Amino acid sequence: MNTFFNWNDSLSVHNHKMDNQHKQLINYIDNFYTVADSGDLKACVKSFDNIVSFTTYHFRDEERMLEKANYPQLERHKMIHQQLVEQVTDLGKRLAEGQKNAPSDIKVFLKNWLTAHIKGIDMKYSDFVNDDPKHQKLA
Repeated sequence: MNTFFNWNDSLSVHNHKMDNQHKQLINYIDNFYTVADSGDLKACVKSFDNIVSFTTYHFRDEERMLEKANYPQLERHKMIHQQLVEQVTDLGKRLAEGQKNAPSDIKVFLKNWLTAHIKGIDMKYSDFVNDDPKHQKLA
């Protein structure tokens, strides 16, 4: 099976729970990629709704974890999450309205967003929630 987005170690935040959730998001994105190419609008909407639902769950879970870890950039992280939710909501509306370019725009957005978010934003919290002994800093 051809995938749109592949997990690799450069995406690891060295927290098993978050890495597993990021992998699940990638699976949802890959499913959307496959469905979007089929041209089935109803299936696209359903697949995108799955991404939105899981992303909402993931953001809440991640924010709770960061709160427990006393992550100093938590409020900024929450604000970024809120901005992403707004962008995704707008894309979802375009898709539901049947806008011709919406599926391809969503594919590009999702891949770029997840990569940039994990590598740019989430990596900043890695040292605060690291549960991977191979990647823990020595005191």
